[in-house]
Amino acid sequence: MPAAVDDLVAEADASLERAAEAGGEKPDEDVLSQERSDELFRLFDEVRLRTFLAYPDPRSNFEALTMEAFTRAYLDLPADASDEKAYERIMDEAMQLAANDRAYFAERRGRPALYIPSLVDLFGFKAGEEFHSWLTEVDNLKIAPRAAFHLRAMYEMTNRKASKVLGCSEGWTSKLYSRAELHLTSAGVPVEELKKGFFDVEFKRR
Repeated sequence: MPAAVDDLVAEADASLERAAEAGGEKPDEDVLSQERSDELFRLFDEVRLRTFLAYPDPRSNFEALTMEAFTRAYLDLPADASDEKAYERIMDEAMQLAANDRAYFAERRGRPALYIPSLVDLFGFKAGEEFHSWLTEVDNLKIAPRAAFHLRAMYEMTNRKASKVLGCSEGWTSKLYSRAELHLTSAGVPVEELKKGFFDVEFKRR
């Protein structure tokens, strides 16, 4: 979770305090902060994962998109807004930002930087203990094999397409992916089951 979420918590707390004091009430600061913090963390994780599932693209920084969506939408919500209302508002903003990202990349020339997120951060909050341990093994891969694994397994790219994204030969991309698979298999990770879990984790591992 990015440190900037702490800033959102502080701003949200201040907004709620002002609203409560205007009504002649003094809020319980500890309860207020903890409740708001828990809500923000839960919403952040949910929005980030759903945005990724809707617009899977290795060029998009889904953590930054989600943070921007929160900055634009969350703090403008009324203090008494329901969780459902907050979720819908932030999701709308995040989806629009992701769509804008895709349109921008479609027009841009050259090879953009890749965003290789921590899979524990992205999927872990929805995963069971075993699946979580598999994600940890992927996160522990060296950056080049990890990037190749992300592109081939998580984004379901062909070796040829992945090599173009990485900017290296097809042979080298294949070698990087094989290294990742070998490391994961040696660590006891069932790679095929892991790959299937990426896009059903949200629904089947709640």
